[in-house]
Amino acid sequence: MIPLTLLPFIRCVFHHWVCFRGAEGLHDALLASILSAPMRFFETNPRGRILSRFSKDVRTLDEVIPLSLLIMIGVS
Repeated sequence: MIPLTLLPFIRCVFHHWVCFRGAEGLHDALLASILSAPMRFFETNPRGRILSRFSKDVRTLDEVIPLSLLIMIGVS
């Protein structure tokens, strides 16, 4: 029988693994969409604005994914 103190640890490790895998896929998709944008997009927008928006979106994904997953599986 698995000790009850080990179950929360296993749940935590699984949660972090799922979050990292999900974030990795979303980061790759976000980068691919930016790199496949037409050249006109890069000509009309300053590099700083593109970088700022990209990093804001990545930060939002990294903060929202773990909380959403916890809410979805009903762990408080």
